Amino acid sequence: MHALNRAVKEFGLTQPGEVLDKVTELLVEAFDKADEEIKDGMDIALCALDISAKNLLYSGANNPLYRITKIDKKHKKMLKQ
Repeated sequence: MHALNRAVKEFGLTQPGEVLDKVTELLVEAFDKADEEIKDGMDIALCALDISAKNLLYSGANNPLYRITKIDKKHKKMLKQ
């Protein structure tokens, strides 16, 4: 979470792809300083919503984006529960 905050606040990044690239860079730097080898991946999805432009920007590391435009009556009931 610290790397994500730094990418946005310290480096001023707002594009999801750029933010995730910077987070990866910061994590690699931190892990390189560690004494032990860490073999773990990053699973994250990040969206930026520009309401005035009606624009959604998405970037995901090993996570797809699903867009649901229509919900039938059966699934609508499930969502209300």
